[in-house]
Amino acid sequence: MKQIILKNSILLIGLFLLSACVDVNVPAADASFEIQKDTIIDGKKARVQVTQTDTINPIYFVYKGVSTFNCVWPGDKVKSKASIVSLDTTYVNGKRVIKKKTTVLNYYISQDYDTRKSSLLLSVYPKKDTTITQFALEYQGVAIPFGSAEIKYTFKSKGNLTVTWISRNSSYKNTDEQISQKIIQVK
Repeated sequence: MKQIILKNSILLIGLFLLSACVDVNVPAADASFEIQKDTIIDGKKARVQVTQTDTINPIYFVYKGVSTFNCVWPGDKVKSKASIVSLDTTYVNGKRVIKKKTTVLNYYISQDYDTRKSSLLLSVYPKKDTTITQFALEYQGVAIPFGSAEIKYTFKSKGNLTVTWISRNSSYKNTDEQISQKIIQVK
């Protein structure tokens, strides 16, 4: 009796899993978003849509669609550092001496979706080192946490920056992606 119940349970679970894999039409992605900022209007805190901001006060990227997977590329450029440690082994009077040498590299993480070019700047050598380029985060977007409709962000670079929003809906066979861009002036 136990074997019959176990076999039927496995069969039902298998049928359930197969029915979940039926090809489902993926809903169209929607990449509509706003860039908002907190302000005081008539003595009350309110959010307003902006096209200009600064590098001091945070802004909010607010999603207005219903897509499942979202990320934003703020168009910003963030300076970062990487340290490379090398060990030099020499022999002095028959004894092994190990010297530790640290090299600090300055590079920029570009969050501009349109360029997505390598931006590694070495502070020690005037040329580009391809082995370090492989390990550096050169360009990246910011993923919106699942279930969240907004993300708080403070710009670090100035200029006219292109903010890119990417929305995706996916099934195991199909993907629908939508991209939307807005320009913001950062002073």
